[in-house]
Amino acid sequence: MAIPTHTKAWILQNKPETAVNFSSTGDATFALKTLEIPPLVPEDSLLVKIIWISNDPAQRGWIQKGMDPKRSYSRPVEEGEIMPSRALAQVIVVGGLSDTHKEADIVLTSTGWAEYSVVKKAASQVINPIPGVPLSAFLGPLGHPGLTAYWGLVDVLKIQAGETIIVSGAAGAVGNVVVQLAKNVFGAKKVVAIVGSNDKAEYVRSLGADVALNYKSPQFEKELTEATPGYSEIFFDNVGGHILHLVLTRLKRHGRIAACGAISNYKHRPEGLQALISALEENKLMVKGGETVVEVSGLEDIPKVWHRLFEGKNQGKLLTKLP
Repeated sequence: MAIPTHTKAWILQNKPETAVNFSSTGDATFALKTLEIPPLVPEDSLLVKIIWISNDPAQRGWIQKGMDPKRSYSRPVEEGEIMPSRALAQVIVVGGLSDTHKEADIVLTSTGWAEYSVVKKAASQVINPIPGVPLSAFLGPLGHPGLTAYWGLVDVLKIQAGETIIVSGAAGAVGNVVVQLAKNVFGAKKVVAIVGSNDKAEYVRSLGADVALNYKSPQFEKELTEATPGYSEIFFDNVGGHILHLVLTRLKRHGRIAACGAISNYKHRPEGLQALISALEENKLMVKGGETVVEVSGLEDIPKVWHRLFEGKNQGKLLTKLP
């Protein structure tokens, strides 16, 4: 293919104080621009074509006006910068000589809401396909969400066989993996999954949840109490707020809580990824149903697809598939 010289990209135009403005006016949060691609790719870099974009709740915090950088694991996005995201992309050009990357490789890397991006080789992991598993799974169950679930259970909660665990946001990208690992890999006695719809409750039950509760039910508080007659040792919290306050009353003395954000230390990645792949091979981790893929015809719809996260319109990982 011809080497592109320009790319369309969404930049942060105005940091929001409250709601994100999705209009096309001057006070809109985002603006779609056409930017020039550097003619020469640096020796330590790759030019990639973005295929799948990861949509993550944390991105909302990155753009918040007045956010204290010390309160986040990632630096804030500044106005005028491309909106960042994790992505799976295809290598178009390899800068300099390389024994780690080649043209047509699929890489997991940090790019942005764009068609093309120049990324560092050292920060771009070549993905080796697994037969029968979609590549997009490396942005979900086999990517950061899966690793967040795994290390949250192992390092933070130190889950033990025979324990009861409550999981909020259980149908989300992290939560659905927590449910499966807790029940199928670590031998939890009981998994109580909290979700936002009856359809999602049915989904998490299919993954192994012993009890699935819809927090929108008028009887939710009573149902949570009935589901935990002996209380729970651990809570994997993906949402906070009112649900956290309720679950605190259902934990045993010395109960443990994982307040889920995102992985900030990747030194465990090889071991964690291998554990997830092993669980997949042993049919203890399901990928099917663990992602919501929205195919778009161009970049115009990217911000609105991302906003589906905050409307509860995704089951599992929400991904944007570019043409």
